Amino acid sequence: MKTFKPKLGAVALSIFTSLHLFAADVTGDWKAEFDTQIGAQKYTYHLKQDGEKITGKANSDIGGEKREVELKDGKIAGDQITFYETFDYQGNSIRIDYTGKIAGDEIKFTRKVGDFATEELVAKRVKDESAAAGFDAAKLVGTWTYVSGEKDGANLDKDHFAGQKATFTDKEIKVSGPNGEYDFTYKLDTKKLPVAITMEMTAGGGGGDSKAAGIIALDGNNLKLCYPPRGGAAPTKFEAPSGSGLHYFVFERASDKAAAK
Repeated sequence: MKTFKPKLGAVALSIFTSLHLFAADVTGDWKAEFDTQIGAQKYTYHLKQDGEKITGKANSDIGGEKREVELKDGKIAGDQITFYETFDYQGNSIRIDYTGKIAGDEIKFTRKVGDFATEELVAKRVKDESAAAGFDAAKLVGTWTYVSGEKDGANLDKDHFAGQKATFTDKEIKVSGPNGEYDFTYKLDTKKLPVAITMEMTAGGGGGDSKAAGIIALDGNNLKLCYPPRGGAAPTKFEAPSGSGLHYFVFERASDKAAAK
């Protein structure tokens, strides 16, 4: 099996290289349990990423006392994430700052509780084990614009993806942008988790013998795609760390206006 040709580089690597890349996409739920000066705490962080901005809420259980708080001033840069919450304690508002390092499906946080304590914890992504069984291939059909992504551990500037989009039919993908168009056929294996996708270039690059095996997921109006552009085994996680040779992209469904351009 031949691999995706280097010609994919400039734009075809934009097949799936056309994205506003970040070291990770953290949208979703993350759980953590850790000990503190006031006892064991259980947290679920509900995160939503929009470019470099992070919003969301946290639900906590501290000794049976449950609460929900807003996460504020959330930011992501590369594999670093920061935000804060406030905690009312005996009539005083205490700011709790989080600084985290993202590594696949884990975030290692340092949590600074005002001037009182500094704590270490690990939040783990909540996985939907029924994702493959519930994968609806029909929802792939349509036009998608690039939101974020990562190429072999490197981030791409947002402007890199201006004017680029990917259009799916039930069997084909067309990636188009200012530098041209690239056509692919694809096949899915929904029995695997994550769902597997095999792509073969048919026009715009190295010809019909260029293939890549990857993984794909749908999350509401977002689509995730991770694959090795120059061939090799399909990844098992949606990440593309340095040295992996992988590309990982997140798309969002295009509006009717964007799709028509």
